[in-house]
Amino acid sequence: MGAKWCDSKPIIIINDLGNAIDMDESYPNLEIPNYQQVSAIVPEDSVELTHQGERFWVIVDIVNIVEGHCEFVGKVTTDLNYSHPFMTEDCIAFEGTNILNIYSHEWKNELRITPNE
Repeated sequence: MGAKWCDSKPIIIINDLGNAIDMDESYPNLEIPNYQQVSAIVPEDSVELTHQGERFWVIVDIVNIVEGHCEFVGKVTTDLNYSHPFMTEDCIAFEGTNILNIYSHEWKNELRITPNE
């Protein structure tokens, strides 16, 4: 299955996306997805990421899981409030360690974690 959204767009690499594991250590009430949940992500699932303090959602287009390392490419779907090296509708690359939350069609369209955390 080929890419649905990102096959004709350049993929933007952002080196300073928020690291969910580091954030989890700093904020004890934050619950992040575990490896099993992250490795179960499929195209068309949505994930929540953060960049420079702004949280946003990305719809997953490409999944690459090799030897316990999870890499993804997806399209930004949130209208952003601040300036970033990417915009809504851009395709960005990210890793499983960047994921704060998952919205999966396979999980009956339920958020794994409530969005107000």
